[in-house]
Amino acid sequence: MKELTDSFLNAAAMSGVQYGDIRIINAETESIGVKNGLLEEMAKTSEAGFGVRVLHKGCWGFASSRDTSAQEIARITKLAVEIAEASATLKKHDVNLVEEPPHVDVWKTPVQEDPFAISIEDKLKLLISTNETMSKVSGVTNATSSFDAFREHQLFVNTEGSNIEQTIIECGAGLEAVAVGGNEMQRRCYPNSFRGQFHTAGYECIRKYDLPGNAERIATEAVQLLSADECPLDRDCKNNLTFLIGLRHEVEHQMTTRIDDLLSARFQACCLNYNEAVKSLFGDYHGIDRDLSFSLQFATLSEDQ
Repeated sequence: MKELTDSFLNAAAMSGVQYGDIRIINAETESIGVKNGLLEEMAKTSEAGFGVRVLHKGCWGFASSRDTSAQEIARITKLAVEIAEASATLKKHDVNLVEEPPHVDVWKTPVQEDPFAISIEDKLKLLISTNETMSKVSGVTNATSSFDAFREHQLFVNTEGSNIEQTIIECGAGLEAVAVGGNEMQRRCYPNSFRGQFHTAGYECIRKYDLPGNAERIATEAVQLLSADECPLDRDCKNNLTFLIGLRHEVEHQMTTRIDDLLSARFQACCLNYNEAVKSLFGDYHGIDRDLSFSLQFATLSEDQ
């Protein structure tokens, strides 16, 4: 890696930039899926690339490439400088950076078990066992179980002396049972939908959820949903939830202050309606206002509040 970062620093120095930095990223993924007792998918991928950013003649220049060779890094650095020079012909004012001391550090996601170090055989054994348990439940039409892991190594170096290296590891797993009866289909997932629950952690988070131990319960619940009573929530509470679910799909869990004024009242209504419904169905002890009263406030709080 030092050869690569030196190539960037030398090219930046020769170009006389005011500031420059490079980010080199190497990413790996692993995915395994089992459906109805059969291996449905198994994939391992890796990719690499880098991006260069320079401040030259008062303007930013950016360039990137997937070829992580020293020669390519030098070429891309010069390209970023050329882009900054082109931008400078139309600038209205210079970009000025605040002073920042150099940072040198190394960080890695703390893990007890590296998910990439666990054998494929052990992962398949877990997923197949989970799958077989779901499939034994009468009424289950499809049973799927999956595992995914991600590892990204990032190296950041700038012309001011910073050198930050980090390795981020994420993984997750989950199961899904589907039951079909007549014209109706029901599904149950565990521990979350969309291939499971993911954490910035190691394989220990997979073991924590005990997929085989929960497979029968989840499959049974999927079948029971086919003959379950109608949802006991009233129309207004259902409308609140339907609206928020649709909103979640649109923004992918991202919030923005630009919509606070438009939606905070609907958030507030949904929260209060949900809280009342939970308490009426299961008792006051389970109300979210019991321990989390502050979370019931969705409108913006002023400093004096």
